[in-house]
Amino acid sequence: MQGKATLIITHTNPDLDAIGFVYSARKVFGFNVPVRCGLPTRDQLEDPTVIVGDVGLPGCEHIGYNPDLNNFDHHYSYADRSATFLLNQKFHALQQDIVEYIDAVDLWRPIREEPEANLKVAIAGIRMQHTGADRKILDEGGELLKWLEETGQKPGDLSGSLPSKFKVYLQIGADVLRRIRKDNQAMQRCRTKKGRLVGYVQTAFPIFSIVKEDMFARGIDIAVVHNPEKRRFSIASNILGNRGANLKKEGLVEALNQAEREKGSPYDQSWGGHEDRIGSPKPLGSLLSAEEVLEIIKDRL
Repeated sequence: MQGKATLIITHTNPDLDAIGFVYSARKVFGFNVPVRCGLPTRDQLEDPTVIVGDVGLPGCEHIGYNPDLNNFDHHYSYADRSATFLLNQKFHALQQDIVEYIDAVDLWRPIREEPEANLKVAIAGIRMQHTGADRKILDEGGELLKWLEETGQKPGDLSGSLPSKFKVYLQIGADVLRRIRKDNQAMQRCRTKKGRLVGYVQTAFPIFSIVKEDMFARGIDIAVVHNPEKRRFSIASNILGNRGANLKKEGLVEALNQAEREKGSPYDQSWGGHEDRIGSPKPLGSLLSAEEVLEIIKDRL
């Protein structure tokens, strides 16, 4: 172990990069270090004993990536590398082929893999099976990474012998991704005033981030995912592309909240999030229609 850590922080609903980051950090600092999913505070970002990855704090972007402070949020300035890669660049904790695989998956780079039998698919199954149980997702994902390291199995090919519970996750993940890809074939597209390509998808699928990942892989600049029944929207900018948008600085959040107020939404119900991803008001949801949201996006971005 290297140095002392009091806490490891990553984002809620952890994805493959968050799982890889936490597992790597625990290998470096010890598996008894507490792990929390959520936003760090400014004090935590300034404390090198708090290990932060794949998540930052609005207003603290300048220290979101700072290896000396053990902060590894890769959005914007370091968007060309995953949090897992950046942490392992410093500590070299995780097997290199797994680091490179996670880095490629998180940044939507082409990679040679078995289409429905790979680490990405298995992690999708874990996230679906344990939706809402962030620590369980991190633990099960970390256990799978440990198994890969111990057996030498390649992350891009899990078609061989697998422990039974990982086989179940693989099957669940394959079913999930097939369903998402089918739904995304009906994706509506439009252009903003600045020429960005917007994709809009309606879905009842609970994990919006997996839907958005597939949309970005199809070349979308701005992904809009909508569950009409729950009046829930999620909007994300593909920060890896040449046309990535800053959803706050370009006025999108302000415009959406103004439109909500005009519909009678209470002032404590607001759109919010990060510069590259925002969500509709909680818990009541949005009073805006899909058409109204898309018009605001086209006008502002």
